[in-house]
Amino acid sequence: MARGRPRTDTGRSAVSLFVKYVLFFVNFLFILVGLSLAIVGAYVLYLKEKKVRTPIDFFFDPSCLMCLAGCIAFLLAFFGCAGSLRENTTFLKIYFYLVGLFLFLELALIIFVFVFYYVPDARTTLKLYPEDVLREAIVKYRDDDDMKNLIDVMQQTLLCCGLSNDDKGYLDWNLNVYFNCTDSNKSPESCAVPFSCCNIKSGDKINILCGGGALKEQDASAQLTSRIYTQGCLKGVQTFLDGSALIIGGVCIGILLPQALFVCLARMLKDQILEQRSKWARS
Repeated sequence: MARGRPRTDTGRSAVSLFVKYVLFFVNFLFILVGLSLAIVGAYVLYLKEKKVRTPIDFFFDPSCLMCLAGCIAFLLAFFGCAGSLRENTTFLKIYFYLVGLFLFLELALIIFVFVFYYVPDARTTLKLYPEDVLREAIVKYRDDDDMKNLIDVMQQTLLCCGLSNDDKGYLDWNLNVYFNCTDSNKSPESCAVPFSCCNIKSGDKINILCGGGALKEQDASAQLTSRIYTQGCLKGVQTFLDGSALIIGGVCIGILLPQALFVCLARMLKDQILEQRSKWARS
């Protein structure tokens, strides 16, 4: 019998159905979530006729953040979903490159936070002073209800007042036209800080004027700290990091590992599709 060309086994697909449909269903879910977030965020922005003029206007507005998160999730998930379902290697390449890029940016953010809080010399050398930018949010505190609510939640959660990285953050409220402590300010809230700065203990009666006159005290005395939080919120973040290091580390791993896994799965599926195409070409 004449020896001919060896037969190529084309009966079994090189493409793993498990990898393909895990990528498809997970990304389809993220398409729905991303689309929902983007629509709700855009609708809220439309209702309140939001005008974004500065980065602070954007990043301190929950509805803007919802739109951004929704659009990013939808974009990434679309390429992952369509690429896996249609076995489109171009879409899969775009997907794992984009997810890999976001993974890199998240790692860079973690390194930035570590350097900012735990390497003071490097912070000074690199001139990392985010408080100079964040103080704009203090100035615009009353301009937008969503921005106001976000700052209030931040102050109550981190047990802080103002946005500085020191123990006198409450003095930042001198930058706000309603709270600044000057003789020319005739506002009823002159020399006060927002209610969200108040140090309310369990069982205390709620007094929305508890921050009254706080800005008249330039030093964080024991009497003042019993009434309001005095540290700035950037300092409050460090306090939170120091007290919840294990929890934060677990959350970071829980966020980063799935992304790394889907980068690997997308790359694996792309290679499997190319392998299957080469088998077809040889048959």
